[in-house]
Amino acid sequence: MLSSAAALVLLGLLTGPLLLQPGSYVIRGDNDTRLNAWIVAWGSHCLAGDPLRLYDTNICFPETNTYAYMDNYLAHSLVGLPAYLMGGARAYRAYNLALIASALLMAACGFLLFRELCGSEAAAIGASLMFLFGLPHLSRISQINLFALPYLLLALYLLQRLCRAPSWKLGLGLGLAFTLQATSGAYPTVYLTFLLIGGALILGWVHRMLLQPAWWRSVLVALAVALILVGPLFYPYVENAQERGLVRSLSGIERLSPNWQSYLVAHSSFYLAAWRAWAPELLRRADTPLFVGVVPLALALLGALAGWRSRRAVVLFYLPVALIALWASTGSAGGLYPLLYRWVPVFKLTRAPARLILVVFLALCALASLGLAWIDSRTKSSRWIWRAAWSALFLIEIWRPLPVVAVADRTTPAIDYLASQSPAAVLAEFPFEAKLQRKYMVASTYHWMELLGGNSAFSTSRYQKRARALASFPEPPALRALAQFQPLWVLVHLERYDPARRAAFERRLAQLAQLEPIGAWGMDRLYRLRSDLPRRGADLTLYTPAPYSASVGFEARSAGASRYHLSLNNVRLRVDRLGPEWHSFSAALPLPAWRRHANRLRWRSDGGVMELRAVRFTAD
Repeated sequence: MLSSAAALVLLGLLTGPLLLQPGSYVIRGDNDTRLNAWIVAWGSHCLAGDPLRLYDTNICFPETNTYAYMDNYLAHSLVGLPAYLMGGARAYRAYNLALIASALLMAACGFLLFRELCGSEAAAIGASLMFLFGLPHLSRISQINLFALPYLLLALYLLQRLCRAPSWKLGLGLGLAFTLQATSGAYPTVYLTFLLIGGALILGWVHRMLLQPAWWRSVLVALAVALILVGPLFYPYVENAQERGLVRSLSGIERLSPNWQSYLVAHSSFYLAAWRAWAPELLRRADTPLFVGVVPLALALLGALAGWRSRRAVVLFYLPVALIALWASTGSAGGLYPLLYRWVPVFKLTRAPARLILVVFLALCALASLGLAWIDSRTKSSRWIWRAAWSALFLIEIWRPLPVVAVADRTTPAIDYLASQSPAAVLAEFPFEAKLQRKYMVASTYHWMELLGGNSAFSTSRYQKRARALASFPEPPALRALAQFQPLWVLVHLERYDPARRAAFERRLAQLAQLEPIGAWGMDRLYRLRSDLPRRGADLTLYTPAPYSASVGFEARSAGASRYHLSLNNVRLRVDRLGPEWHSFSAALPLPAWRRHANRLRWRSDGGVMELRAVRFTAD
C-alpha cells in the first residue's frame, strides 16, 4: 500500500542506518529498550523450541511466572522470529524487525480505519501517517508496547464495519485482532477494551443495530473468540496479582501523573527550539512531552465541524473519546483515573495515566481524517497545494532525527564460553546492581542460562531479599545465597568495580575456596561454584534448573544419630539414617515434577547438624 511505502521512507529518514543494519543499531539503547528487546527475544526463543516454557523465563531464578511481570509481546516475538533464528545480535535484530514490521502494518491498518471513517483514500493516507509519526506516538518508538498499535487500529476498523453490516466473519476477525493486540502490549489492550465497549454501544445505537440479532451474534462471536484465546494468556497475570500482590499502588500513580506544563511540550526540533527561546521555565517543569501538535489539532477541529452532518457517527464516538481520555490522562489531578483504579480491576495493572495521550491522539487523527477529506472535496483544483502545505507544516512540527545508537553485534569471550555449555545451569553476574541487570538479560540471549538477577516492572520480596545479599559479593551473605544454587556459574566484570579497589577485590576472589576459576578474558573473570565442598545445617535447600535428569546423588553425614528427609518440590522422596561417616545416597526423581522450570531439593535433619556434599544429577 502507498501508506506503508510512505511510512517506510519516513522511517528510513528518521532512523538512518537502523533499517539496513537492524542487528547493529537500536533506537535509544537505554534500559527500556534492553528490556523490550529481551522480552521479544525470549518469546522468539520459546516459539522456536519450548512454547510451554513462555511464562517461566530465565530471569530472577528460581521465581516462576516471571513473564507475567511484564507485557506480553508474543505477537512481536512471532514477527521477530526469523531475525532471531539468524543468530548473532538476535535480541536487537528480532526487536528491530518487529518494530519496523509493526510500523508498516500500522500504516496499512490506519489507512483501512481512516478510509472507513472519512471515505477518502487520500485523506486516509494522510491521517494514517499523521498518527504513525505524530508527536505523542513517535516519542514512544523505543517502547514497542506503546508504539506498535496495528492490531488496535485493525480492531477499530473491524468494529466500524461490524456496526454497519454485521456478520460472524467480522466478529471472528474482531476477536482475533483483539487477541493480537493483547499479545502486543498491556496498556493499549486496556484502552482497546474500553474503546470496543463504548464503540459497540455508540455505533450500534447510531446505526440502529442494537436490536438486530445479526449484530448481537457478531458481537458474541468476537467476545467468545477473545475470551477463549486471551483468557489462558491473561490468567498468569491474575495469578501474580492475587498470590504475589503484583499490582500498581495508587501512590505510584500519583507520582507518575503529568502536570499541566506537559501538555504544552513536545520533543521535536521545532518546539524544543521555540520553548528554549521563549519559555525555558515551561520546558524545565514539564514532566513528560504530551503536546499533540498544532496541525492535528486544527484538522481535528475542522473535521469535527465538517463531519457533524455527513459523518455524525464518527464525531459522536471519537470526540467524546478524545475528551474523556484527555481527562483521564491527567491522573490524580483530574480525579477520573483514581476512580477507574478503584472500580475497574484491570487499571490496577497500569501506572502511567499520561499514556492515555495515545488514545487522545488516535481520536484526533480520526477526526482529522474528516477534516482532510473536507479540504480535498472543497479544493479540487488546488488540492495538491493544500496537501503539500499541511504535510510540510506537519513535518516541521514532528521533525527530529531519532536517537539511533550502535550496539555490539558480537559477544564477549566469556559469553561465548557460557554459550558452549549446557543451558541447564544458573548464572550470577557481578556487580549485582539493578541498573546492570537488563544488560545481563540481553547478554543471556546468547546462552539462555537461568539468571539469578533480572529487572522488570515487578519483583517479589524473596527476590529483593536475595538481591540485597548478592549485592555484598564476595562477602559471606552473598556466598551463602550462592550456595543454594547448582550448577552455578559466576561471571565477574572487573571493569565495573572501583579501580582503586580492584586489586584488593581480585585478591579476595582468589582466596575463596567456594569458587573454581574457569577463565579470564580481559576484565571478565569466570568461576564455577564448587559442589564438592560440604554444606552444613539442619535444613538445607538447593535450587536447580530442570535438566533432563532422572536421579540425584549426594554424600551426607551427621555427627549425632539422626535421620534426614529428602523432598523435591515438597514431595518426599526418601528418608535415611545418617552416621558420622560419609555415605553415598541416591534418589529417583519423578519426571513430571522434575521437568518444571525450577526445582527445590530440601534436606531436613530430625536432630543435629548434617553435612552434605557432592550433589550430582544423572541423565535418563
